[in-house]
Amino acid sequence: GWPFAGLCPNQPLNQHLLIASRAKVILLARRNVLRRLVSNEVSLQTKRWDPDDVRRRVIRRKLKPLDIEWVKWQLERERAAIYEHRKRLIDARRPFLDVWYEDLFAEDLTPQESLLQLKEIISFIELPQLGRTASWSALTLLDQRTQPITSRQIYSRIPNVNQIERRLGSDYTGWLFK
Repeated sequence: GWPFAGLCPNQPLNQHLLIASRAKVILLARRNVLRRLVSNEVSLQTKRWDPDDVRRRVIRRKLKPLDIEWVKWQLERERAAIYEHRKRLIDARRPFLDVWYEDLFAEDLTPQESLLQLKEIISFIELPQLGRTASWSALTLLDQRTQPITSRQIYSRIPNVNQIERRLGSDYTGWLFK
């Protein structure tokens, strides 16, 4: 995402912010890149990025087919962009923390496992740890059984989703339904 999106035209600014800033960097990436890209396309169509808004919007309207070549083009560049940013941080000796989205929000994680990852992030950026009330709120937010960010139900509303899954899904890029 901003400001480090690989497709952003402001790469010199992005590189300056990445390296010159004294802030600690959290490098958030997805293991399942296909889900990230398809979820982003759904958000672009609905003009909503909040999960609850996306779900409400998708239920009320039909989604358009996705441009498979565009999704493929993005898939081919995603991992290279992540590698490039990570390498720049290492070369510049900037402190950063790799965080995988799936370590926070995954269907197979318990909320307590997700909370441990959140506590590691909080510790890395040197903030005070969560108190009891904040921890309880975080557990509720991180519980994918009750708060799924994206779902098979949303993906199934995309007219050409099966074609996308067959053509672009893999163990390397990720799957929408596996």
